[in-house]
Amino acid sequence: MNRKFWIILMLVLYFSFHTMQGFAASENPLLSMDGKPLDSKAIVKNGTLRLPLEAVTAALGYSMDTSIQDQLIIKTTDDNAITIDLTEAKVSIQSHDYYLNEIPAVTNGMHYFSADFFSDSLNLRVYWDRSNNTVYLGKIKENEIEINTIKESFENDILKVSIQYPAVKGLKDQKIQDKLNYEFKQLADLAIQKGEKNAKELADYAKDFPDMPKKCETYFNYQIKYNQNGLLSLIFLDYQFAGGAHGGTIQTAFTFDLQTGEQFKLQDFFTDDADYLTIFNDQIQTLLSQRGLLSLLFEPFTGMNLSQPFYLSKNGFVVFYQQYEILPYSEGIQEFQVDYNLLEDILRDPYTVLLKE
Repeated sequence: MNRKFWIILMLVLYFSFHTMQGFAASENPLLSMDGKPLDSKAIVKNGTLRLPLEAVTAALGYSMDTSIQDQLIIKTTDDNAITIDLTEAKVSIQSHDYYLNEIPAVTNGMHYFSADFFSDSLNLRVYWDRSNNTVYLGKIKENEIEINTIKESFENDILKVSIQYPAVKGLKDQKIQDKLNYEFKQLADLAIQKGEKNAKELADYAKDFPDMPKKCETYFNYQIKYNQNGLLSLIFLDYQFAGGAHGGTIQTAFTFDLQTGEQFKLQDFFTDDADYLTIFNDQIQTLLSQRGLLSLLFEPFTGMNLSQPFYLSKNGFVVFYQQYEILPYSEGIQEFQVDYNLLEDILRDPYTVLLKE
């Protein structure tokens, strides 16, 4: 009897424990701003962390104007505002416009945006501590530089072009500033040239196929991902439609030392004997599994390349794969973040500052 009793008890405790773990994992994460808890919670949808815009902006002391239909206007200062067009999923910050990946969900009267929006647009550090299911938000101090947006656009019978690229101002070394701005403009010019080439080829081809689309499109934009501690990391998105079922986007990324103007490689951040690839590969494998993508891979994942493109986020290194590189087009550009704290023991001394945000 005693043996049977203990077996039953152990089984009950085992399943109770795992049931409670399941419930804990499914609960909406708590929110904390600069160490102060918020009344609202985050939600997780399709594996993506989403935060309530109204609650976060109120905690920051910002006001929000919702008087215009399908628009949200966040007043960050007396002179600056962020305008969100909910119909087009378009965000406008000063002179820079960009598009969200999707229209935010509305739950309990609040708009839930992905964590990237708060990091990129509100300059917040967003860290989800899964050990206590709490999302910590905090203001950051950016580099004392100015980043303006240069816009170019035109349209004719065969090509529509919309270009935005950054121009940096306020670096101590004018030569480095000019060098960076020249590189940014070169990327934009190459996108235009690619669009013009596509348009000419499509126009020639369309002569024999009058029913096919006759206009190409070029959309080029950027996003600042990290602008702290003398480092600048940003991505560029080059979308080209050249006829066919759909267009395609190529993402590139650059991380610069603002004192020297040098561009970083991923290995530059780690000690010489560091096996950082194993940490990255394990995280990529984990995230592919969590996203349910393992069965969709063109080939089993065996590890990333030494030259895999990356950028710095406020929380970690982000490596990414282009459309069609490892997965079908429908899965888009896949990004995989490795948090800085997972790499604490192998970061070179100058870059341990990444851990202190």
